[in-house]
Amino acid sequence: MKKAIIAAAITGGIHTPTMSPYLPITPRQIIDEILAVHQAGGTVCHVHVRDPETGKPVLDTELYKEILTEVKRRCDIIICITTGGGLGMATAERVQGVIDLSPMLASFNASSINFALFHTADRWEEWKYDWEPGYLQMTEDYIFSNTFKTTREFCALFNEQNTKPELEIYDSGMINNAVFLINKGYIKKPVYLQFVNGVVIIGFGRR
Repeated sequence: MKKAIIAAAITGGIHTPTMSPYLPITPRQIIDEILAVHQAGGTVCHVHVRDPETGKPVLDTELYKEILTEVKRRCDIIICITTGGGLGMATAERVQGVIDLSPMLASFNASSINFALFHTADRWEEWKYDWEPGYLQMTEDYIFSNTFKTTREFCALFNEQNTKPELEIYDSGMINNAVFLINKGYIKKPVYLQFVNGVVIIGFGRR
């Protein structure tokens, strides 16, 4: 049997607490989910952190540090931290976790895309938290920005911290951009690709 690397994304920056009661929010909940993935045979966990009080995606180095420290003490699973963060976050903010924590693996987006979730907001009439509907609705006019300048700068920071980029491939154009960055020497081989089959989700949620 061929070997396989099993990766799990346990939080993400898309879902809001109203969408599912099973969404881990607090560091303890996220840690427990990571340990469960490891026990089930998982090798990698892709992790976003959230405000423990509201469940809103944040990029808080201290929360990451709390999670990574406890998980490393308990098992050897690889943690891939996000540089996508939450919708609308500034580019400099998104990469801060790589600078502060030097993780083994971090997400890397090689192109700008329409990250549209606005169409899901009308599926709920009541929300657990006030921030949720606006967070989704703003994406009707939102571009997830990853320019050639910022990807070059991200590559330099990743290399300085000895962090492997997890190349997130949303469309075929991102492969071309990744090849360009490899040929320029910004990304080192071998490369690690993850294919994301679109953002617009038809039939998402209920109602």
